[in-house]
Amino acid sequence: MIDRRVALLLMLLASVAASQERRTLVVPRDFETVGAALEEAVEGDIVELQPGLYEENLSLKSGVTVLGRDAAKTIVRGAPTAPVVRAVDAEGARLENLTFEQAKQESSEDKVTAILISEGSVVLDGCAVWRASGFGVHIKGGEHRLEGCRVRECGREGLRVEDAKVTVRECHFSFNTGAGVHVRVKGRITGHDIRCEGNKEIGFRIAGEGSEGALTALDARAN
Repeated sequence: MIDRRVALLLMLLASVAASQERRTLVVPRDFETVGAALEEAVEGDIVELQPGLYEENLSLKSGVTVLGRDAAKTIVRGAPTAPVVRAVDAEGARLENLTFEQAKQESSEDKVTAILISEGSVVLDGCAVWRASGFGVHIKGGEHRLEGCRVRECGREGLRVEDAKVTVRECHFSFNTGAGVHVRVKGRITGHDIRCEGNKEIGFRIAGEGSEGALTALDARAN
């Protein structure tokens, strides 16, 4: 009995210590830029963006959450020459309640992805992606989740999934030049309540060897 009580006490102390170590880094209160806050952040930290326009390109880190309180009023606008957000081998990273867009580019020939995710595990929750010249969200490898997101008016596909496992819930892909969603090259998607509307090429496509999907409540009309 004593050993069990000691074990429970140690678990409680460890939990309290972990919660005390977790920090919330507020931009621009604590840091002038999101990039500076991310540079300082470590696993478990939250980078909170106050409402406003942030003209930066970001690189996500493992275990770090970047969030806003109101996606419509918290906008990250990246230079059009690189992804607005890049996540490479970022495990347990999160983007919440933010809008991502690209600055206007001089040449329409360059097609740049807004959010590029390679391997790792990333969650996008309540985010909007607008008017990327290339893909809205491009996922290659890893296991990821999109929930309550809106991706529209991108120059290629709203969401492309390649050799990755992705869960998509309550998301809307609309008025993209390519497909709303394209799963290919061993991509796997599990989805519920996905709406694809007004996309020029096709609403939803699963194609290529090894690609598969399990979908409920898919609305892909008027594409």
